Amino acid sequence: MIRPATRADLDGIRDLLLAEGWGARVEDPQRLRRIVESATRAVVAAADGEVVGFGRCVTDDTPPTATSRWSSWIPGTVGGGWVAPWSRQ
Repeated sequence: MIRPATRADLDGIRDLLLAEGWGARVEDPQRLRRIVESATRAVVAAADGEVVGFGRCVTDDTPPTATSRWSSWIPGTVGGGWVAPWSRQ
């Protein structure tokens, strides 16, 4: 199930990101909390109560113009997604 990330997910997100090589960037629990909470959107994928995926994006929330060629375009967006190595198929 994919759902919004909460503070209760932080340990699972940390384990996932450590497995993905994030190391020092997520070892400090307060820094990880800021990374997650500063995202415009942050979601987790959970299976059997375990965080197996994490995605986040940061956007300036600039709305597309009426002449925009891309209906799903969100200017100023930076994002990423990770899937736990133990959950990849």
